[in-house]
Amino acid sequence: LALVVGLVGCGEDETTPLLSGARVQDFGIVAYTRSGMAIEHTFTLTNISGRPLKIEKISTSCGCVTPTVNSMTLEPDAELRLETSMVLMQSGQKHEHINIIFKGNHDPIKLDLFAYGCVVLELTAKEGSITVSDTEPGILTLRARTPLPDIQPLDPFWEDRLDLGFDFGGWERFDEGDESSSWWRGVLRITLITSTNTERVGETVDTFVVRIDEQNELRVPMKVIR
Repeated sequence: LALVVGLVGCGEDETTPLLSGARVQDFGIVAYTRSGMAIEHTFTLTNISGRPLKIEKISTSCGCVTPTVNSMTLEPDAELRLETSMVLMQSGQKHEHINIIFKGNHDPIKLDLFAYGCVVLELTAKEGSITVSDTEPGILTLRARTPLPDIQPLDPFWEDRLDLGFDFGGWERFDEGDESSSWWRGVLRITLITSTNTERVGETVDTFVVRIDEQNELRVPMKVIR
């Protein structure tokens, strides 16, 4: 009977909640200014286990995450403050996590960090629509704002079409000569590729979609006249 009671007590220790508090930090869209930039957050968790806890190990999913705790031991009802720093090496989605293992507990406490490093903060176009024909190309003047003046946007991309040709002339500062400007301008030239397919003769209206990254998308009505 004593052995059975002891085993039940062990099971209760393993399944009893240890900490309360938010375990996920989503930074959302972060202005990505340079490779190696760090973003910081402090997790605040409370010991609700009713017994003292001792941290045995803290591990991270990546060397780009640095965790620092205020104490390796935690009395009942005491707060654990875990300061974290996550380094962004490139733009785009980033998801890392931290595992905390307490002595006598095999299941780690997992803390998640999410962020999306964004190079372009705003994407617009001078033109409200595009018209492409045999005699006139379509012109789309893109305008992009970046976090800092010395960060140039990535080149835009779009879905290729067999009937259209695309030529992007590159980015230049929107305010020429103003080195402090974080606005950039680029001209996209769209031309009609001659086709012998008579079924395509006429006028079609479509939506042209141009993107800088997953967070910046521009949709412009496009009329193609053949």
